[in-house]
Amino acid sequence: MDEVNNIDNPYTSDELFHFCGQKNPLSDEENFSTLIKILSLKCISHPPHRVGWGEVTITTDYTGSVLTENLVMPNMTCYADIPFKGLSWHTKKYGKFGLSLPKKLLAERHARPVTYIPYFDGDWTSNAGRVLIQDIENTYKGIYEHFIKKDASYRLSERYMPAAPKNRAEAIYNLDVVFNMHILAFIKPFNLSLPVGHVDSYYMEREWRKFGNMMFKNEEVKTVVLASGYKRRFIEKFPEFSDRIVEI
Repeated sequence: MDEVNNIDNPYTSDELFHFCGQKNPLSDEENFSTLIKILSLKCISHPPHRVGWGEVTITTDYTGSVLTENLVMPNMTCYADIPFKGLSWHTKKYGKFGLSLPKKLLAERHARPVTYIPYFDGDWTSNAGRVLIQDIENTYKGIYEHFIKKDASYRLSERYMPAAPKNRAEAIYNLDVVFNMHILAFIKPFNLSLPVGHVDSYYMEREWRKFGNMMFKNEEVKTVVLASGYKRRFIEKFPEFSDRIVEI
């Protein structure tokens, strides 16, 4: 038997959690209602929360920045790669109601981990931290300013993965799309100077992101997380999940 596959790994999980309380983690009733809605519709959704697979769209604001995460703003749903034993910190920020889906299932639906970039006091004297973040931002904005903005021939309507570009216009267009959709949309800057338990210490979230919504079947849900005292009410609505409930 493979020892690696049987080790008690405290760092990662084979299930990814989605919690319902980002807006108000202390509002148990509101977050309970959100969880009920998610399970009823079998859909984890991004705003404006329409049922279905959602849209793969990115809003780009060239006056925004990577550091403040308002340069590219994708329609995404988010998940945490945290073992259940490590969720107590996470629930302080996102509430005590959520569900998990298999990591492999989410990966098959194009979810993947974000790329964390730490910044810290004094990083302006290095090629790391905010200097690196600014370099990535300036490169992307330069592609737009010197190519996409100036020449409409670079603004193509479609591309086919993983076909190699056949000409200069396709190469520039592909570079812009890949930078926007597959790099910037998955960058997460975080302040390394913050203590681990700080609410804005994002690295501890071990975040995965997925464009659009996540539709699922009841049998694909691995765990349902509830605040203590809500189990009876929940089972009245969803008895089929009675053996997958954990209370925190």
